[in-house]
Amino acid sequence: MVQSKKATAKAKVKARAEQSIEADIVIIGAGLVGTALTQALAPTGLSIYLVEAGNIVSPPQKRRKDKRVPAPQVSALNLASIQFLNHLDAWPNIGADYICPYYKMQVWDANSDAQIEFDCEQTDYEKLGVIAENQAIVKALMDALSAHDNVKVHDKSPLKSLQRQGSHLQLTAGNMQLNTRLLIGADGQQSQVRTLAKLPTETGHFNQQAIVASIQTERPHQNTAYQCFHHTGPLAYLPLSSGESSIVWSCDDGYARHLLALSNTDFAQEISAAMQAKLGNVQLTSKPVAFGLKQIHAKDYVADNIALVGDAAHRTHPLAGLGANIGLLDAAALAQLIHEKHVAGRNIGLKSNLRPYERWRKGQNGAVLGLMQMFKTAFGSDSAPITKVRALLMNSAAQSSSAKRLFSQLAMGVDSGMLSDLPESCQVLPYN
Repeated sequence: MVQSKKATAKAKVKARAEQSIEADIVIIGAGLVGTALTQALAPTGLSIYLVEAGNIVSPPQKRRKDKRVPAPQVSALNLASIQFLNHLDAWPNIGADYICPYYKMQVWDANSDAQIEFDCEQTDYEKLGVIAENQAIVKALMDALSAHDNVKVHDKSPLKSLQRQGSHLQLTAGNMQLNTRLLIGADGQQSQVRTLAKLPTETGHFNQQAIVASIQTERPHQNTAYQCFHHTGPLAYLPLSSGESSIVWSCDDGYARHLLALSNTDFAQEISAAMQAKLGNVQLTSKPVAFGLKQIHAKDYVADNIALVGDAAHRTHPLAGLGANIGLLDAAALAQLIHEKHVAGRNIGLKSNLRPYERWRKGQNGAVLGLMQMFKTAFGSDSAPITKVRALLMNSAAQSSSAKRLFSQLAMGVDSGMLSDLPESCQVLPYN
């Protein structure tokens, strides 16, 4: 009898796998960008499957005693990203415990006297940006998705195969077989969509690792972000609502291995020393986690029935904290294009109809990747002549209110020269 039940269960699973599901759009990857894109596309009424290889994001961690344990993964969101998340009805549902606005940013070179400070009071906006915990953002987006009957979410369903069937794609993900007009890869830098679609990339290695952790500093962060550049890599303090800070320490592979081998006490001392005791002594409040850094840029963002967004299309150095922001711009731009094509009765899977998205985003993303490579190279040198040039340029910018205003607006995603080129859902009006 037991064997009969097992055989019946296996037969049901096999039947589900053999039954093809028709979907207008399949999005692979339920992280920040994939979930935001799904929510942006939901109002079109198209049938959408959001498919995640692993588990759907767990709720943010609960409080320990009277303080919540901060998640190590945070994003520095600019005003354009916040506007987009507001447009998606997600931002108001992210609890205040999980977001921290920052009003100032201090940046300096450890090898010279060069330093610069950015302040929202020098702009027309009430803040420079927000540090937000990724889990909380995705949870708010998932809650928003639950209001749409045309969206189905599946986890534990890794993409296994992909083949073309006429004007559609047929794919297998977990136990599902899906036929779709448009497959979107939002599945990160190791994108299975990109691999199976054989979309080539340009790849470069930074030979660095990014170490992330949460810390408690002796002195309060005062809603200010701090970044100190060393020739071995930059260290950033990102303020959290709990009063703690999240660190992102990008450093050369050998030095990263040294740091990760230290005790918590010794590692905390290294953090404080590298930050030149800007906020005093440091205590770790979470286990450090490291990941390798490399630059990836897909040569093609689109093909017939396929599009890439976020880290599946591009990945760069985290020194400016732009990764999540340019990924969300991808999502907003692609959603806007698909909506326009759908309303016009055009084929949303045709490469020629997807090409405007690639032209829109690839050039801008390429410029960001190039700029990050330039910064990494310039600050990665301890050569005396290069250090002097760095110091001269940084101090000159610090003395120019117009230069600081321009850099601030670019970082916030509100530069007036770019505003008309931003997706409609990301455009921000001045606060004042």
